[in-house]
Amino acid sequence: MFRKKETDVIVAGAGPVGLFTAMALAERGIGVEILDTEWRTAGRSYALALHASALDLLDEMGLAEELIPAGHRVDTVAFYRGRERLGELRLGELERKYPFVLVLPQNRLEHALEEGLKRRKVKVHWNHRLAHIRPAGDLVDTRVDRLVRDSSGYALAETGWLVDRSFEHHTQMVIGADGHRSLVRQQLGIDFEKVGEPTLFAVFEFTIAGEAQHEVRVVLDEDATSVLWPLRDGRCRWSFQLPGAVEDEIPRIKSRFSVQIGSQPYPFVREENLEQFISQRAPWFAGKAEKIRWSLAVQFENRLAARFGQGRTWLVGDATHVTGPVGVQSMNVGMAEARELAELATDVVQQRAAPAALEEYGARWRGEWRDLLGLGRRLEARAEAPEWTRAAVDGLVPLVPAHGRDLEALLEQVGLGY
Repeated sequence: MFRKKETDVIVAGAGPVGLFTAMALAERGIGVEILDTEWRTAGRSYALALHASALDLLDEMGLAEELIPAGHRVDTVAFYRGRERLGELRLGELERKYPFVLVLPQNRLEHALEEGLKRRKVKVHWNHRLAHIRPAGDLVDTRVDRLVRDSSGYALAETGWLVDRSFEHHTQMVIGADGHRSLVRQQLGIDFEKVGEPTLFAVFEFTIAGEAQHEVRVVLDEDATSVLWPLRDGRCRWSFQLPGAVEDEIPRIKSRFSVQIGSQPYPFVREENLEQFISQRAPWFAGKAEKIRWSLAVQFENRLAARFGQGRTWLVGDATHVTGPVGVQSMNVGMAEARELAELATDVVQQRAAPAALEEYGARWRGEWRDLLGLGRRLEARAEAPEWTRAAVDGLVPLVPAHGRDLEALLEQVGLGY
């Protein structure tokens, strides 16, 4: 239950970006309530890597030094075609405090963020849904539903949860960090535009013998991309893009052959498929899968919101953009958006700025995402660019675990620039 009828900011969505947004607001002395329709942080998660820029942001919150020992460091991104190693990006040359990518399960990151919120006296309201928002002058009137699995109340059509009780709440701002199916975005009537064809990946996480490498390896085939991420404790993760047309929705069937990530079940992929993919796409890979921990087939879309908010209600993270999994960009860029949005929301709440100041936030980040999705500035090969980057130039940006100045610095290493 909410502690009071009014608060400065309500954050809808307690994934990594929502939790980080709430922490950034609390750090600035803003009263914040954060809620999520789930009952806890992710039990199993897909996102697994923190960019160098995200580690800097977490360092500002006092969390980087806690998380780094729990993860696995990646210093280079290598590109392959068949048996040939084409080239690499050297993360160690980034001008960052932590010039590397940290491979860390999403649920471990979420746990650290939630504990950081507790230390700042902010509680996550699990099983709560922001059901209605309505502008009301200098406030936003909201209705929040508390969800339970119980015989009383009225049913929610999609999840089977019940609404136990509803609360009327008033806030100066609402921030929607509630993912690609964002209810906040839908209530604002903002289009979530398809900007590319969906892609389907077969994903395997398994244990192998030998020491984990400090390199992520991307395989560039003519019609598909694959990526190998090293993890802690002798584990790694292969993601293989499946070529060809993809249906709008792949089957979501709950069974002993499905895998659960958050509230979504995904189809199981068999062990023999892993051996086949490795043989065809990565003949250089010498690791033998000792134990497959989980596997799934999961679809990724490329979408971008027509705008990032309006008035006193704004969006951040996957509520505004989704992209492919290789560069782990959506979550990491979302954290950078969250930091700026928290600063601007603080100015609005403390009456140092009008809500219109947020329009620049929306325009700037939407412009950056147009670049990341290949819709904005054109990436070009320079005279010194090797042949493989010339061939891959149109599809390389989503494969790089970076954005902004870090992305441009890494692309310069292989002769590419805007």
